[in-house]
Amino acid sequence: MIFKFNYKRTIQFLLTLLLIPTTYIGIPLNGGDKGWIYVNSVLRDYFANRTSFLISSVHFSVFDFFVFISNILLYIAPVLVFTRLNKIGAVYIPTAFLILTLIYFPLMVILLIPYILIWVALLVYSRHTLDQ
Repeated sequence: MIFKFNYKRTIQFLLTLLLIPTTYIGIPLNGGDKGWIYVNSVLRDYFANRTSFLISSVHFSVFDFFVFISNILLYIAPVLVFTRLNKIGAVYIPTAFLILTLIYFPLMVILLIPYILIWVALLVYSRHTLDQ
């Protein structure tokens, strides 16, 4: 048989597909008329304001680098959760993501309750599968 069905890998893949929108999705304000809120709105806004400056200048401060790396890590966190991470990474990346969400924008927690439930389910699932 060319394709072997692996139950755990299939569940991990499907849950990862559900995780990715928690990072990229925007929540419309008033049906989208007032704009959108993103999970990483603070980093996104800061980086968007700095982009033209960074392109036109050689200056690149330590804080700009930190913001840039944080953005990349935030975007790839869902993909990293169920790749070849050890137990610590699979358990603490979702937790760190939720803490960052609380720090950046507390209202986002209310708006993202369905996605937070997905994160909690993944946290429980990852602990269960990694303990076996």
